[in-house]
Amino acid sequence: MRQALTASLSGDFEVLTEAERLGAEELLDRVDVDVAIVDLDDDVNAVEELQAFQEHGHARGVPVVVMAHDERRSDAMTLVSQGAYDYFRKPPHLGELKLVIHRAEQHRRLTRDLRSVQAPKEQRRCDRLIGESAAMRKVYDMINRVANLDANVVIRGESGTGKELVACAIHNLGSRADQPFVPVAFSAVPETLLESELFGHERGSFTGASGSREGCFERVGSGTIFLDEVGELTLTNQVKLLRVLQEREFTRVGGKKTQQLDARVLFATHRNLEAMVKSG
Repeated sequence: MRQALTASLSGDFEVLTEAERLGAEELLDRVDVDVAIVDLDDDVNAVEELQAFQEHGHARGVPVVVMAHDERRSDAMTLVSQGAYDYFRKPPHLGELKLVIHRAEQHRRLTRDLRSVQAPKEQRRCDRLIGESAAMRKVYDMINRVANLDANVVIRGESGTGKELVACAIHNLGSRADQPFVPVAFSAVPETLLESELFGHERGSFTGASGSREGCFERVGSGTIFLDEVGELTLTNQVKLLRVLQEREFTRVGGKKTQQLDARVLFATHRNLEAMVKSG
């Protein structure tokens, strides 16, 4: 019977068989089983057999389908009343048996889903980001992959999706966590003041420059500078920023002393940068 069922069911299911209960329990210790079919032999105590199976640790929650000759139908019905999922007569009708197995597997899956929803669990997080979805887990994975690199990173996403939180997580989880994190929102800085904001300026370098001032690149030191909404930069300021990124050095507005850029640079944008490049 085991050989016949294995041959008949293997096209639809992965079938594992054991002749004795102890062997089946050893199998359950190695494999996560979705449905168990228990054959009631003539010399088996049906109630004891089911209880022993259900009390085995790895069998808990596995739906048990009982197979029995007509002579043992009353025993099989007793097992169903005591927790077995279903009963069918031996030899089985193959189509009916497959239907019972599919229903039992679905019951097993729904039970697992319900338990996972009901079970208290600590919500997964990454720094100050919180979320359990597959999309968030992908974000966490990318954050952890780049946190300890010195490579520049562009963070994309619509406004309000938490791009600065991602930048903070990259900084806080990396080797520069004890250094400053300095955010600069390009959209909030007037174009005429942006160069001074980034590079700093010397006294008298432009009207109103009554003293010297450090820029963000100087102030951040060896930390992380986060340039938000990089897609808002004008072409003129893009050229100035590009030189800093390529040469890793900058000069204050009106100054002569060249300073090294030691910081890591992160960017964010809600715009489609590739489309902007194609459009000029």
